[in-house]
Amino acid sequence: MAEKIEIKQLEARALGTEDLKRIWSTLFQESNASTFLSWPWIKAMLKTCGDDTLILVATLNVKTVGCGIVSFTKGINTKKAFLHRSGKQELDQVWTEYNDFLLHKDYVKEARLALIDYCVANLQWNEFVIGASCKDAVSAFKLHPLIERTEWLSQCFYVNLVNYKSDSDYLASLSRNTRYQIKRSLKEFNDLGTLSIERADSTETALSWISDAAPHHIKRWTGTRVGSGFTNPQFVQFHERFIRNAFEQDMIDILRISAGDNIISYLYNFVEGPIIRFYLSSNVYENDASQARPGLVAHFLAIRYYLNAGKKIYDFMGGESRYKLSLSDSSRPIELVRFYRDNFKNKLLNKARVFKSSFRRTASLDVLANTQVILSGGSLSKRITGPTYDRGIIAQLNFSERGECTYDIKVEYSGQGDTLHENTNRVFKSASVTSNNALLVPTETTIKKYDLTNFNLLQSISHPTFNDIHHVIQKGNIIYAVNTGRDEVIKLDEHGQILDYFPTVSGLLSRPRKEDYRLIPSTKPHIAHPNYCFELDNEVWVTRCDFMDAIKLSDPNERIFIGDNLVHDGVLSQSVLMFTTVNGLIKCYDARTRRHTNEVNLAKLSPHIRGWYRGICALNKRLVVVGVSALRSSKRVMDSAQSSQLLVVDLVDHKIVSRVDLSPIGLDAIFGVIKL
Repeated sequence: MAEKIEIKQLEARALGTEDLKRIWSTLFQESNASTFLSWPWIKAMLKTCGDDTLILVATLNVKTVGCGIVSFTKGINTKKAFLHRSGKQELDQVWTEYNDFLLHKDYVKEARLALIDYCVANLQWNEFVIGASCKDAVSAFKLHPLIERTEWLSQCFYVNLVNYKSDSDYLASLSRNTRYQIKRSLKEFNDLGTLSIERADSTETALSWISDAAPHHIKRWTGTRVGSGFTNPQFVQFHERFIRNAFEQDMIDILRISAGDNIISYLYNFVEGPIIRFYLSSNVYENDASQARPGLVAHFLAIRYYLNAGKKIYDFMGGESRYKLSLSDSSRPIELVRFYRDNFKNKLLNKARVFKSSFRRTASLDVLANTQVILSGGSLSKRITGPTYDRGIIAQLNFSERGECTYDIKVEYSGQGDTLHENTNRVFKSASVTSNNALLVPTETTIKKYDLTNFNLLQSISHPTFNDIHHVIQKGNIIYAVNTGRDEVIKLDEHGQILDYFPTVSGLLSRPRKEDYRLIPSTKPHIAHPNYCFELDNEVWVTRCDFMDAIKLSDPNERIFIGDNLVHDGVLSQSVLMFTTVNGLIKCYDARTRRHTNEVNLAKLSPHIRGWYRGICALNKRLVVVGVSALRSSKRVMDSAQSSQLLVVDLVDHKIVSRVDLSPIGLDAIFGVIKL
């Protein structure tokens, strides 16, 4: 008969620190756990835990095979349990990843299951929170009759260093655009001085560099959704304790990257033998290298540094930021999950939530009645050679009183009569409506104006400088066109005469204007890839896809950092700024304070839909319409059978309340979504 694993429950204050250190440190050496379960991290964490904290110890015979620390918080008629977290937001900002019970490597499944069984059967809680964790740590909870709710779902991106013989080999594996960004940035930083990477050689130096990094981190992240931990004294104190406990044990690398005397970036990494886990960076943007990407360069140099040191994995950990996706070659999911007791009370609450959401959905759909939406985009070419999109489409969608949708194609565009290369895409990009009821919509080389009553062409504007125009708006008698192919916004009068150019990268050396850019099918890779103009406080702003932000044309130093992935649209609706990222985020900001206020992850709400999310308009304060373009073949993503979609999204309940399949229209790429 197999021996049974026994669980002992001890109060943290009753078990002395030295006894716990001995048990924990011994088990950690016999585990495959990450730094987040090491004794230095746990010791620093225990300082934040209250009196209501338990130590669970799993033993097989006399051998310790598992440990866990469970903290509790109490609310009105509820008690929450947290694994290796305090349950208090300001204390948990340190954000433990790869969270799990500490498990002996020879008894991982048995010990984990025994500990979870004990937590479910013997501990008093109404809600158990675990994460951020990988699938194995969470799945054993699902063996019990619990109600599950995923609060956060993301990917951990990483680089398999063993796949590359050298940094040149690694660089060659990246996309063309990423290689270009890295090489250009390396050159610009090298002009400031020789690039170097240093490792802090003592605990005091490590603490000093972290202190130096803090102001730059605060400047970059304050006002964003994630914020800067360095504004939180609890976060700062935690890492001071952790670094003092762990640095001399070679568990931490604090790296400083410089170009001559100019500091570019600081990296805070965890060292787990052959595995490097990137925890935090602080990039310096005050250098004269205005076009360079300090974060991209810092990670590339760090990857080269660890590749030469014989490391096997460079792990970016959780979060789907653009640079992680660009630099990694692998990923795995990670999530934070809440489990609730499957009792009468929770069932009743769950039914109430479902009923409430259902009622809100039904009520909110009323706003769709008799709504008309204009879509602009294009149809994928079926030819092997030539343009990717061979037909531009403007379509009108009409919603009936019952929310049923019909469509009508108003304009089709083949490029006939326009100046363009044979391989230039025939597609309509993002449109806007003028004050005199006209539709302004660009192709890649022209700006078209249509009468919205009959869709007759009123005006066509084209200049040799036009290349890959993405959006156009009219402010009074002035037209602003986002000329993506030249990383600029062009200012024109209403007759189409160019008045001014606004480069979207400070200090950018403009491409010469002698040639006709309409005859160049593509100028990629772009540096900023501007996408979309919007008005804020009577000023014109533009989103920058690759910089994941928006800047004011009259003062590019004034910016809204959006982050997380490639930014596309920026739309002001009443007092809310809404941005889309192509990986499926709707990010909302207060227009006055420019602080992040809300976020909806459409990729999480609709994991079965694969595509590029771009094009957004507001129907009212809570309902928005978002376009999802069908994927096309690329180096990293193969063709998807998924057709393009139009999603009606509730920003309050974080629900997709309606969905329209656009395949009957042939509109594979959606750029513009406008409510009439």
